[in-house]
Amino acid sequence: MADNDEEKHTKTAIAEYSELMPARYSGVDTGHGRKSRFGLTKNKCGFAIMILLCLSVCTWYAIREKKKHAARPAVSATLTETGNNGSQVTPQILYLAEKLSEEGKVLYDSGIYEEALGKYLEAYGKGHRGDEARISDMYYYGRGVARNYTVAMKWAEKAAESGNGYGQYRLGVMYWLGEGVRKNRAEAEKWFLKALENCGNMAERGNADCQFAMGVMQHMGLGMKQDYAGAVNWYRKAAEQDHADAQLNLGVMYEYGYGVKKDYTEAFKWYSKAAEHGISSAQNNLGYLYSRGYGVPKDISEAVKWYEKAAAQGLNTARENLRKLKN
Repeated sequence: MADNDEEKHTKTAIAEYSELMPARYSGVDTGHGRKSRFGLTKNKCGFAIMILLCLSVCTWYAIREKKKHAARPAVSATLTETGNNGSQVTPQILYLAEKLSEEGKVLYDSGIYEEALGKYLEAYGKGHRGDEARISDMYYYGRGVARNYTVAMKWAEKAAESGNGYGQYRLGVMYWLGEGVRKNRAEAEKWFLKALENCGNMAERGNADCQFAMGVMQHMGLGMKQDYAGAVNWYRKAAEQDHADAQLNLGVMYEYGYGVKKDYTEAFKWYSKAAEHGISSAQNNLGYLYSRGYGVPKDISEAVKWYEKAAAQGLNTARENLRKLKN
């Protein structure tokens, strides 16, 4: 077995996972007609005059109401939108799209990526907005689909341009690394600054994806000063909400002692949680700990098991580690 630790690990997750807030659809406020009260008083000119006055008022009121209703759209029209595939969608279709998105999230969190991606794409086609950054991550990391940086970039742009903070962070990372697009650090910084403003607020309110993004930006010094301790704080907040990629990165921080005292037991704990979610990098790192007996009794059979799981997802580092372990 080789003694070079760097050959045994995949790097920390730079940008993974996107549980975006569900898009909220609301119809245009149709308002309320002002209530008019008509107090008729006695008219000394007789009953006939009173009847004529009543008819006049009623006619005026009917005309006013007709004009008011003609000027505003019907309720069904205000709730009907154009789907992302160009088709008209009704409130019922939007409700179905929301349900598809929720089902996609459950599948994603369970590591059933291919089915999750199908749900997300179907929901998007029916008019749902909010999952674009997650779809981007799936193409970027090859979760449930072949890795494709070009397609990942397309979805990241959709998310970022819609004002989604996590999507802006995601796009910044792609420009920073030059994956799916020509490397452009100035453009990356622009999107990181937007993400800090939008995602920072969401992170403070408890959004796990944005907490993870804030952790990565502080960890790597993207758009802000590098701060390992601050990164650990954000990773922990997200990891405690069962955010798989934050769990992976928190494990890395404990293994290497970045911003926290080195602790292989803690590293093993967080890698295990992320590995159970199907994160290939965590599976590889877990295999490494088992192969060395770091934070857990040495167990080559367990190491092989986790390397194989990661390798089956196409992680070349795991394949190499598995080959060296068996030689």
